[in-house]
Amino acid sequence: MILRITQKTLGKNRHGWAYDRRSGLWITYAVDLTLGRHRIRRRGFRTRREAEQFELDLRNRHRQSEFDITPPKAFPLVSDLFARRLEAGFANRKERVRAERVFRLFLQILGHGTRINRVSRSHYREYCDRRIADGVSPATAAREITVIAAAFNRAAEFWPELENFTPVRPVWPKVPKKSRGRVIRRDERIRLVNHLLRPAQADESGKTVAARHRAGLLLQFALLTGLRHGEICLLRKNWLDRSRSTIRVERPKTDSDGEIVLSASALDVLTRAAGLFPDSPFFFSRNGKPHYAIYRILSNACSEIGLDYGRRNGGFVIHDARHTFITALQAAGFDLATISSFSGHSDAHIVSRYTHATPESQKRAAIAISEEMDPSIDPSLQTNASSEPAVSDPDELFRRIRSGELALEEFRRLFQK
Repeated sequence: MILRITQKTLGKNRHGWAYDRRSGLWITYAVDLTLGRHRIRRRGFRTRREAEQFELDLRNRHRQSEFDITPPKAFPLVSDLFARRLEAGFANRKERVRAERVFRLFLQILGHGTRINRVSRSHYREYCDRRIADGVSPATAAREITVIAAAFNRAAEFWPELENFTPVRPVWPKVPKKSRGRVIRRDERIRLVNHLLRPAQADESGKTVAARHRAGLLLQFALLTGLRHGEICLLRKNWLDRSRSTIRVERPKTDSDGEIVLSASALDVLTRAAGLFPDSPFFFSRNGKPHYAIYRILSNACSEIGLDYGRRNGGFVIHDARHTFITALQAAGFDLATISSFSGHSDAHIVSRYTHATPESQKRAAIAISEEMDPSIDPSLQTNASSEPAVSDPDELFRRIRSGELALEEFRRLFQK
């Protein structure tokens, strides 16, 4: 028997309750059945389908025991899966800390006795609802769901017998398609880089000047290569091959590495950056860690020269240098495969998320469409200059007078010229 239980409030230590919008109550489903001489009662199922599946499994096990059939091996626990995923390691400590937090929150919803084949889409949906209710953005909740789904996709790697196991398809929250990045305009780039790389001022200490120059070189190199902030700080001096104008790049976000070609300007920036930390194996950092002070330096520099900085102010951030680089390559006519070789995207079509329309690209598009389309097919496409014929063309002028296209005021203005 499947029972539906409701309550007005959700207990803090209760698992398996889901909010029903129609009734406005928290609900759960319970199983109450008798097999042989034993009565089994269990509640905490979010959907009726989960409860029915649990009841079906109990009946199958009871039937197998009656015929002395050895039941199949149980699936591993979700907690064991998460533990092995953490043991496998992550690209950096920040991603590991986030995975630990995400796994802990997901286990609070599942319960520590849940096996991987019992995870349903309702679990993902409840996780999204709770995270958004906690105040995180849908995009953040979607990234956390991706961390969970990636762990389930690697189950066969930890247990070879699960080669044919297909995890349930996750549920992602709806994320607005509006891009989070923007293109840094040319005048903004020039003013900001020149301001950061200016000579030392009278009221500045040597340490302040070094930090400011470091921020300017890092921003300039990001604009020339499209690399992320963390990827630039990981660049080692022995990875640079000046004979081929290439440098090796490690990408912790995608757990991959590769090689990119550097322009003469980018090589010049690296030459200047090599003197920032003479005793360090890295170009832009002492120990390979990100330069977190750059956010404060950029914010102060933008305030001094009158530029908007930060998403909340409608300005740019350092990651927008990546958007600017990719947009510039696309505007120059390079194919997606070439652009993705610089950006490091495994799927070339993801590059389109980093491209933006600029005033220059819109202007070129308007010129191209005006050259392609014949203005004579629609008089409204003609400009004011072309709509006013010269007085020296009497045939066209008389034709417009006879057809009524030329008003009396316009006729007088033409002849006054």
